[in-house]
Amino acid sequence: MILEPIPESEIGEYRNLLRGQTVYGVFRRRDLPPGVLQLMQDRRPAELLRIKKSRRWCSLPHGCPQTGFRWEVVFDFGPYKSTYNGPHDLPGGTQCDICHTWCRYGHFLVHPAWKAAELVVGRDCAVLLSDLDPAWAEKKLAQEVRRRMRARRLAQIEEENRRLTEEAERRREAAFRLGQEAAAQQAADNIAAAMLQDYGQRGRPREERLVSCISNVSPAQMPSDLPWRQWCATVRQRAAFDLREAISSAAYSSHQGNTTFRVIVAGIDVSGTVYPKEGGWRYVWRLPSAVEYSKRQFQSRAKAYEALVAHLERALPQYAESEHAKQAYLASTLRAAI
Repeated sequence: MILEPIPESEIGEYRNLLRGQTVYGVFRRRDLPPGVLQLMQDRRPAELLRIKKSRRWCSLPHGCPQTGFRWEVVFDFGPYKSTYNGPHDLPGGTQCDICHTWCRYGHFLVHPAWKAAELVVGRDCAVLLSDLDPAWAEKKLAQEVRRRMRARRLAQIEEENRRLTEEAERRREAAFRLGQEAAAQQAADNIAAAMLQDYGQRGRPREERLVSCISNVSPAQMPSDLPWRQWCATVRQRAAFDLREAISSAAYSSHQGNTTFRVIVAGIDVSGTVYPKEGGWRYVWRLPSAVEYSKRQFQSRAKAYEALVAHLERALPQYAESEHAKQAYLASTLRAAI
C-alpha cells in the first residue's frame, strides 16, 4: 500500500512542532474513546517502569522531570530503512528527542512544569514518560491510516468508473449522431437513384423494371442494411423458437413411408423429406438457393427426422445472411414499393 501524506490542514496546531517533516497520519488524545485513559493506566506496572527508567535515565535532558508527562498525539512519519543517511534509505522516520534512535511513530509529550522543550519521542521513551500505552496508540493510528487509504482508493476507483462511463456515453451519442446523419444521406441518395431509374424505365413492364433496378443500382446506392439485418434477426429467432413447431404441424407421411413438409419462415420457402433407403433412413432439405442430401444413414425415421430439423435450425439463419437471401429480400422490398 502506497502511503500518501496528509495535508497541513489536518495537522493543525502541530505544524511548527514537526519542522516541515512529512506526516502520513495523526491520532490525537481527544480522539480517544471514554475510559481508555484509565485502562492505559492499569496496563502500566510501576515496577517494570522503574527498571526501564533506571537503564535509560542518563538519556534525559538536563532538568527534565521524571514524572507527570502528558501524552498528546502520535504521528506516523512513514517507514525508514536505516539509522544513517545512505543512498538507498527510505525517506520516512524521525529521531527520538531523548535517545536519538530512529523510529516510525513519534509521540508528542508535554509537561506543565517543564517548558524547556517539546518532546517528540519514540515508543521506548514514551513507555517511560507518557501516561498511556504508546503501542496501543500506534496500533490505532495504523488502523486509521489503512482505513483512510482504502477510502481514498475506493474514491479514486469510483471517479475513474464515472469518467469511463461518461466517456462511453459521449462516444455512443457521437456514433448515434453520425449514424443518423449517414442514414439520412443514404436515404436521400437511395430516393434520388430510384427516381432516376424509374424515370428512365417508364413504359417497360413492371417485372423488367424491377429486375433492371436490382441489377443496375450499385451497392453504394442500395437501401440501408438495417432492415435486412433486422429481418435476419427475425429469421434467427423464428429458427430457434418457431421452426420445429411449424415443421411438426406441416409434416405428413405418404403410403411409401416418406415424411414430407413445406413451411414459409419469414418469407423463406423451406421444405424437406425423410425417406427410406437401403434398409435405413435419409433426408433431403431444400432452401431457395440450395438442395442438400444427408450423407449419413439413420437407423430409424424418428432419428432422421430429428437430424433434419436440427440441421435446418442451423442452416436457415446462415442462408438468411447470404447474398442470395439479401438480393431476394431487397427485390421483394422494391417490388412492394413499386
